[in-house]
Formats: sequence, structure tokens, C-alpha cells
Amino acid sequence: MAKIFVVDDDILVLKAISKLLSIKGYSVKEARSGQEAIQILKNEVFDLIISDIRMAGIDGIQVVEQLRNMGRNTPVILVTGYASEEAPVEAYRLGVSDYILKPFDKDDLLNKVEKNLINRKEKIIDLSKLLAELENTVEQFQNKNDLLIFENEELKFFLKKLDAIIFSLKKYQVKVNA
Repeated sequence: MAKIFVVDDDILVLKAISKLLSIKGYSVKEARSGQEAIQILKNEVFDLIISDIRMAGIDGIQVVEQLRNMGRNTPVILVTGYASEEAPVEAYRLGVSDYILKPFDKDDLLNKVEKNLINRKEKIIDLSKLLAELENTVEQFQNKNDLLIFENEELKFFLKKLDAIIFSLKKYQVKVNA
């Protein structure tokens, strides 16, 4: 079950989106402000974030900036009732997945949710394949070049660093899949 984080300071919109997603079987967590969203994002990982752009205090664009500063590439759908020229440009710069105007059609929102979750899953599968290939290549190299590695300190250091990177990626992969 996908975990979706919904952020909106308009309680009616927040509850409507959350209910729609819950009915469709998604696990939903809510935040009523950008500040609350950032605090939650520091401790939790989601498969998708749906956020209003215009909110008092910290807006949706700033939430996405903070998310990216945390090193997270979680897909984001931004929702707004106010069309502006700057917001879509800034959203695109931050790698926002989708942008939807209020009032929105519930089927359009659900289609965007499903599309983004499928894309995320495909990226995770691609990362898993690349990680397995890298790990296999390093292992094969180590098995074929034991003597060379033993005699070369720089190569030992490089392989230790590569092992650490693989370990970190596996840890990240587990966190993303959880």
C-alpha cells in the first residue's frame, strides 16, 4: 500500500483529498501547514506528496525545496487555486512531477497519483537492477584480482569506498521500499 502525504492549509480540501485517496486504498498522512509538513518529512518517508502551493508561512514550493535539501526525490503533485507564471517554472526547477489546478476533477487527480506511483516504482526497480549489477561487478573484480588489490593501497581504498557506497545505497533502498 502506497503512503501518500497530503499538505494543505484548507481543511476542506485536505480532508477531501485524503478521503478520496483512503477510499482508493492508499495510506494517507496529513499536514495542515508547510511547517508541519517539513517536521513530518524529517522523520517519515512517503511514496508521493500532494501539496497546495499557496499556504500561510511556508508554502508548497518551500516544502519541496526542503524535501530536496534532505536528499529526497519523492514525487510531488502541486495543487493550486491560483494560476501564476512563476510557480510552474519553480516547480519544474525543483523536479515536481505534476501540477494540478483547483477545482480539480477527482479522476484527473487519481490518474496523476497512479502515474506518479508507477513511475516511482519503475525507478526503484531500475535502481535495484543497477545496484545488483554494480555489486556483482565489484565482487567479480575482487575475486579475479586478489593479488593486485593486496599490493595496491589506492585500489584497496577505492574498493572500500565503493563497498561503502553500495552499503549506503542498499540502506537507502530499504528506507524507500519500507
